[in-house]
Amino acid sequence: MTCGDGKNEATALKTAPQGATRASPHVLTVKYQGGAKRFEDQPPYQEAFGGAHWYYCGYVPALRAHLVGKNENALFSGVLLLDDTGQLVDAGQSIYPSPDGKSFLAIRQEQGKEDSLWLVAERSGKTLWDGYAALFRMVIEKPGRKPVEQVDTWYKDPFWTDGGVLQATAVCNPPGTEGIASLVSDGGTWRWQTNLRCTPTAPRGR
Repeated sequence: MTCGDGKNEATALKTAPQGATRASPHVLTVKYQGGAKRFEDQPPYQEAFGGAHWYYCGYVPALRAHLVGKNENALFSGVLLLDDTGQLVDAGQSIYPSPDGKSFLAIRQEQGKEDSLWLVAERSGKTLWDGYAALFRMVIEKPGRKPVEQVDTWYKDPFWTDGGVLQATAVCNPPGTEGIASLVSDGGTWRWQTNLRCTPTAPRGR
């Protein structure tokens, strides 16, 4: 599920099992099984990416949660409101639930940044992995200069396998060579693993 820009909120509000309403242009109320949560915008109401704006994106049955989008300053993100407990869990503007509904991938986007921010977490809110959807390396462009960070590989088109493994297409910078990256647990630490090998090239901004 992807939030978009909130223009389809009237349709999305109808998906809330217990109901969701907008009392005013800057106040959103979402009901859950045990009560209701109020989301109130902060001035200057997104003028030149200032303040914060909340909008209802829809109900995510696989996670038993409401996705509420949040545009704050230059970050497009969101939260999950768990329908059974009312807990708020950090998320993003796009959500990819795991097949068993216990985990999810959330995607956030910073204005002006090329690479998106990915957050992989459990439904309880425990973060498994959080960072840019890319693999970086430090490169010395000229002798005597400080190393610079550049993209080696970036990830796109994420999906969950039937076995519950999060995978994505890995793409070399510059584009051309592609492979598959999988998020794996290595001694309790989660990391992206791929057999794709890329040749370093000129720096690519984030």
